[in-house]
Amino acid sequence: MNWHHGKLQIDAVVKYPSDKKFQDKYLIGTSLLLKHKDKLLESGDIHYQNFISSYERIMTYSMLDYDRAYILYQVAKSTQNLDGCTAECGVYRGGTSAMIASLSPEKRHYALDTFEGMPDTITSVDNHKQGDLSVKSRETLKVLSRIPNIKMLKGKFLSTFGHIKHQQFSFVYIDADLYLSTLECCDFFFPRMVSGGIMLFDDYLVDDTRGVKKAVDEYFKKQDIIPIVLPTSQAIVYKLAYAPFYQ
Repeated sequence: MNWHHGKLQIDAVVKYPSDKKFQDKYLIGTSLLLKHKDKLLESGDIHYQNFISSYERIMTYSMLDYDRAYILYQVAKSTQNLDGCTAECGVYRGGTSAMIASLSPEKRHYALDTFEGMPDTITSVDNHKQGDLSVKSRETLKVLSRIPNIKMLKGKFLSTFGHIKHQQFSFVYIDADLYLSTLECCDFFFPRMVSGGIMLFDDYLVDDTRGVKKAVDEYFKKQDIIPIVLPTSQAIVYKLAYAPFYQ
């Protein structure tokens, strides 16, 4: 990705189906998505305008691109009327936690992170190393301290889960990047999701964070649940009514 004469250019190799009869079909989804976004802008849709305003406020404090942020916004908003808290695991600079918490100001939002970069729980399937994506805690505090319903939990996930083990959750965003960290989040949060609650996983189909997919697939296979994979490389899992809540 680079800028040329003031315009953003994305260097990408697009692989098409080898059978020509499928090639036109292959790009229809992309075409419809672009037209959909154009229509939302042209129509002045209030919900879309609210998203744009929200994204503009947090984009410098988040690594999320436009489309993944829109998915996050929609999914978090869809759980507004459910009981339970919200949470994010892997906060980085705090932008996405700010977005989630602002959507449901009456709910407590928990922001879990070491705030010192990747922990030392690195496995052979992970591409990160300890300390990657570290930020100055005061930068994150600057963002999150403006929002009164956010509670920051600093440390490795397993060491902070004890503070919220009796809570229920309506929405949890997992952006942990590592296999073990993601698996720990699945194991802790899914049993504590309310009926209709949603877990959203970032980087599910990204090669550099393939441990995320491995952890999600392993955990939910044992629950007889198949994650819903999105074109944005994210995945979502719903908590259905029959699944128990663990105290």
